[in-house]
Amino acid sequence: MTPLVRISGITGFVPLVSDLGGDPYALLEAQRISRDMLGDTEAVVPYASVIHLFEAAATALGRRDFGLLMSRYQTVDILGPLALILRSSETVREGLESFAAHLHIYSPAIGLHLEDEGRRQVRYVLDIDVPGAPRRSQVIDLSLATMHAIVALVAGKDFRPEY
Repeated sequence: MTPLVRISGITGFVPLVSDLGGDPYALLEAQRISRDMLGDTEAVVPYASVIHLFEAAATALGRRDFGLLMSRYQTVDILGPLALILRSSETVREGLESFAAHLHIYSPAIGLHLEDEGRRQVRYVLDIDVPGAPRRSQVIDLSLATMHAIVALVAGKDFRPEY
C-alpha cells in the first residue's frame, strides 16, 4: 500500500518556489501532483511524491535549506483537525500524546513516539516510513520545524527550547 499524506503538507510550496525564482508548477507536474488539488484540503497524495518534490525543488533551486524555508509558509493549521486537538489540550503532555495518537489522520506513514525522560522532560521520536524514498532531508527539516511549532503551541508563549 502506498503511504499517503494530506496535500496541505505542501502549503506554501508555490509561493516559496516562485519567490526563489523557480517554476513550482513544473516541479509539481514532474511528481504528478495536479495544481487543481492544491486548494482541496481533503486531498491526499503519495508521500513519496512530496518527498521527491521537496528534494527536487531543493536541488533545482540550490537551496539545501528548502525544508526549513517551507516552514515559514506553514502553520500548524496544515494539520487540519489535529490542530484543534493541539489547541484544546490542557497540558503539553496531553497535547503531544493526543497528537501522536491521531497523527495517522494526517498520514499513516508518520509516527510520533513520546519517551518520558523524567523531571519534566519528554523526548519525541518522529518516524517517517516511506519505502522507495531514500533521501528525506527536506521533509525531515520541515517536520522538525513543524514539531517545534506544535510544542510552542501547546506549551504557550513562554516556551523556550533548551539545546
